[in-house]
Amino acid sequence: MPPNPHDLLFRGFFSQPEAAALLLHQCLPPALVEHLQLDALRLADGHYVDEALKEHLSDLLFEVPTRAGGTFLIYVLVEHSSWVRRDMPWRMHRYATRIWSRWVKANPDAEGLPALLPVVVYHGKGPWTGPTTLRELYNLTPEAEAPVAPYLPALRILLQDLGEVPDADLEPLVALLLLKHSRQRRFWELLPGWRLSFRRAGQLGGEPLIRLTIEYIVSVRDEYPDPHKLKLLCDALEPEYEDTVMTMADKLREQGRRQGLQVGRQEGRQEGRQEGRQEGRQEGRQEGLREALLTLVTLRFGSPSEPQTERIRAASLEQLDAWTRRVLDAPSLDALLNG
Repeated sequence: MPPNPHDLLFRGFFSQPEAAALLLHQCLPPALVEHLQLDALRLADGHYVDEALKEHLSDLLFEVPTRAGGTFLIYVLVEHSSWVRRDMPWRMHRYATRIWSRWVKANPDAEGLPALLPVVVYHGKGPWTGPTTLRELYNLTPEAEAPVAPYLPALRILLQDLGEVPDADLEPLVALLLLKHSRQRRFWELLPGWRLSFRRAGQLGGEPLIRLTIEYIVSVRDEYPDPHKLKLLCDALEPEYEDTVMTMADKLREQGRRQGLQVGRQEGRQEGRQEGRQEGRQEGRQEGLREALLTLVTLRFGSPSEPQTERIRAASLEQLDAWTRRVLDAPSLDALLNG
């Protein structure tokens, strides 16, 4: 299954070092931020989420040096589901173990383990009501837990519930504003108020990062934006991006037209209508994933050559899916396309 729009936005936006530093500055306690050299952080390879949950969870791992010497691993997991996942501390414990296991294999002569900080970013419909510590999941009465508590595995997640954070605090990172409000009915009306946030995104990653946010906006709503909505989006962006918005909107409209033709050509038979809808949806997913991958490739490696672009445009849905999942870990574009 192709990555969902939330995953593409999160991984593409925060694979940029400066954006990642702003994210951690937002999520971590100020006293902890003072001890970190966020301007020297590095995106680490690898993803650790269970395969069955990749539609609902996104993750990035950062290596961050401290001012006192040494390095922290900071693991950021984003919960895209609209509900609260009560087993989150247990899952984070599993993912932390996977991270350490890979680290030990890569550093066989090292003594000890790097400190790992687990961060969860949540943008569900309601406030987070689930546990934030592993201790809360143990099936023990207080009396039974007291004598064994010092010996039980412990983990506390650093929770960032975007619904509880004022928009003004999220202004430096338009990606967090988009995640927070993507399910709201007033989503389109909010966009013009984020003009400074979009401008900041352009400063962080240039046109590719702006394209990534536009692709997210026109895809996450699962609707063709009418002229009024397109104007609201254009009002939020610098004038030079208006053509980009209209081009992407035209592609979305053409996808819808082709899907309708596919349905209509089935001569009214139910089987044909279902087949047409399925083909239309797959064609739309393929086009959207193709454009998202080209944006991520540009952010990661710079503009691809014409042969590389043509190869991406000719790829199947399955190949696009595989490349999109690997693009942030690949050392080069050639390695991505030929690996």
